[in-house]
Amino acid sequence: MDEFVNSSIIEAKERIKQSISKDVIIIFFTRLLEDLKKNPNSDVFGRVMEIYYFFKPYKKANKTEIYDFFTSKLDQSEGLILDEYEKKYFQIIFSEINPNYKFKNGQIMKGRIKGMLDKITLKYLPNTSKITNSYIIGKLICSMGGLANLVIKPSSTIQLIGSEKSLFRHKRINSKPPKYGLLYYTEEVQKSKNKGKTARQIANKLSIAIKQDYYHNFAR
Repeated sequence: MDEFVNSSIIEAKERIKQSISKDVIIIFFTRLLEDLKKNPNSDVFGRVMEIYYFFKPYKKANKTEIYDFFTSKLDQSEGLILDEYEKKYFQIIFSEINPNYKFKNGQIMKGRIKGMLDKITLKYLPNTSKITNSYIIGKLICSMGGLANLVIKPSSTIQLIGSEKSLFRHKRINSKPPKYGLLYYTEEVQKSKNKGKTARQIANKLSIAIKQDYYHNFAR
């Protein structure tokens, strides 16, 4: 009986390990970049703790233990599995974070993390990356709580992600409905005379591209 239970536990842990999607890396880089954009001296412990539990889903740890984990060999035996390039990105990031969970130079790291986000997004979302930049893609994924949630949304929802306050105001006081959310910050919408129409066109393209990338690189 004990042997059966142990084998079941091992099998369950392996399934959990295999189910952890690489979009958590995109989310982590996006949120780090977002924090640094707001304040280069941000305390990033909250972000680090979030990603830590994808590596170690069964082990609680304090600040010191988490810091030691990321600044050592980065054990991947229980959770998120990185390839060599991804592991290098994490090593670069944590070589620049001090034990107080602040970057030694947040201004410089903004550019470096943006470069890493560009590469990881292009790798796993190549079709989506042709339509808009990695930061907006990351923000869309973060807003939906993951790529699996984003991929099932219609283009009309993608168009309005990030406009929640305007949408609630529209419903509450019958103001004009929003025409775009995060897509407002795309280069095409910024230059367009008809921003709502352009945002809708981009959302339609994104809806298709995200599905292509998801079912090719993420779905199991």
